[in-house]
Amino acid sequence: MNDPYKKKYNYYINLLSLTYQETVQFLLEKHGKVVDNYYKEESYNKFLRGEIKRITYGKYTKTKEGLYCHHIMENEYENISNKEYIAHYKYPYEYHDKENLVYCDLIEHLVLHALITKETNGDRGFNGLVEFLIPIAEEWYIDGDEPREIWMQLCRERAFLSEEHIEKLLSDIDELLKDIEVYQELLEKRREEEREEKRKELEREERIKKMDEQREIMHEKRIQRHMQNLDISREEYENNEDLIIKENLVYANRHSIYNFKADKTLSRATVLSDNAFFINLDKYGSTSGYVTDEFKSEKINIIKEDLIKETEVIIKRLKLKLKSAKYYKLEDNYQ
Repeated sequence: MNDPYKKKYNYYINLLSLTYQETVQFLLEKHGKVVDNYYKEESYNKFLRGEIKRITYGKYTKTKEGLYCHHIMENEYENISNKEYIAHYKYPYEYHDKENLVYCDLIEHLVLHALITKETNGDRGFNGLVEFLIPIAEEWYIDGDEPREIWMQLCRERAFLSEEHIEKLLSDIDELLKDIEVYQELLEKRREEEREEKRKELEREERIKKMDEQREIMHEKRIQRHMQNLDISREEYENNEDLIIKENLVYANRHSIYNFKADKTLSRATVLSDNAFFINLDKYGSTSGYVTDEFKSEKINIIKEDLIKETEVIIKRLKLKLKSAKYYKLEDNYQ
């Protein structure tokens, strides 16, 4: 079967076998020279003097072609484009000249940082690799997330690899950096986090399993109780389960239904509570926590006397349900 990503994967692997400078030179030839400086010189110098807080970018970008711009001298200086680092280390403007920049796609960018990390023993390149590039590659190609910004979508598409190939590539980078202490520490931390997450997931699954088992036990007890109370077979219960449950709910509240008194001396809050209770019961809904803010809002303009009349209508309907029930019939003293 033809693998459309194998050739692309092999290309990136071949880059990993080169030195950093060889890869930079190859990418300069492949993508062409960068067309403008990274920052505007006047703006950069004003920033260094503390006169402005933001630096104006040059017109170097090729994100419409799915390409990033990488500072070649990042193998010598950390976070060259970072404004905090610029302010602290006072990097010369020349570091941002177009001659010190190179275009690359996302995976080529990742490879460049991997090579810097290896050649500097983790002193440089490492942060960009593990905090920015690897997470983006995992998010785009393993998790399958598609970025919202158009330029990111173009960058994602330009370097696209299948999940299988990106996982292989990241494993190849792990192997390339196996002797780099800071990288190995990071890997071990990630493994520990994965083990902890797996342990938590197993605990969650076990809790869910126990809850499901408990629900099954309670459900079976309810079935047995209904079968015993009604003296019916399991087959009859299962064929009429919905009706039996509804009738039982109304039957269980028969005392409240028949003891209801239309008492105008009660407070509006009590009348409203009774109204909500019987409305929910009539709908075979929950009879707990029934006076919600939404319910209060719906009834706010209805006077107490009208609420009582409404409740009386519902009571009549509930009594009719009790009298016509097939399974949970009223005792003689309610007739």
